[in-house]
Amino acid sequence: MTLLGIEGELRASAVRWSRNGQQHSLACDAVAFAHALRSETQLADLLGCQFAWNSLNRAWLPVRDAQGRASSPGVYLAGDGAGILGADGAEMTGELAALTLLADLGKPGNPQRQQQLAKRLATLQRFRQGLEQAFPFPEQWARQAPDPLTVCRCEQVSAGEIRATVRAGHWEINRVKAMCRVGMGRCQGRVCGAAAAELIACESGRPIDQVGRLRGQAPVKPLPFGLEIKP
Repeated sequence: MTLLGIEGELRASAVRWSRNGQQHSLACDAVAFAHALRSETQLADLLGCQFAWNSLNRAWLPVRDAQGRASSPGVYLAGDGAGILGADGAEMTGELAALTLLADLGKPGNPQRQQQLAKRLATLQRFRQGLEQAFPFPEQWARQAPDPLTVCRCEQVSAGEIRATVRAGHWEINRVKAMCRVGMGRCQGRVCGAAAAELIACESGRPIDQVGRLRGQAPVKPLPFGLEIKP
């Protein structure tokens, strides 16, 4: 099945798709659609952790060892902040990181439990690899996306504007952000960053891992101006 488009102005009114060469349409008032899940890595970025391209997640993820230690001293990573592995995986990586932290502090640890968690996580990782093989990312998406398509809803930046910025000579994603404001809005690129990177890579003819990644910016989550923060 291939999604052809979502109709509507201020809100969705219908969705169109094709299957086996036949086009279909269904009236609706809301559509949930995405290509895979994305990790919330902004905190690791602000803490100075190193990042590396992860082809399985098709994303930049913070570097960590098998026990959860990050590249920055004293930082331990787990759950969706370090990679997508499902709810059970997030719980297990959190427990493993906590046990590692205790051991690093010289506290009584539980090596047997750590080995059990590592074994179970390896099984989950193999399952995740199977899912990615069964449902691969549609790499042709960036070529097929029409110019009027809104990529960044916060700043109303279209696919055509991103392509025009690349044709003007800007292909590093943070430079593209500075020139056309994609990823500069309320969500800080959490919604549009991956799509923007795909478009930049496609238009510039570069591999996706060479266009860079959006730098994390504080605050990690939007805050109202009137919020009173108490110590």
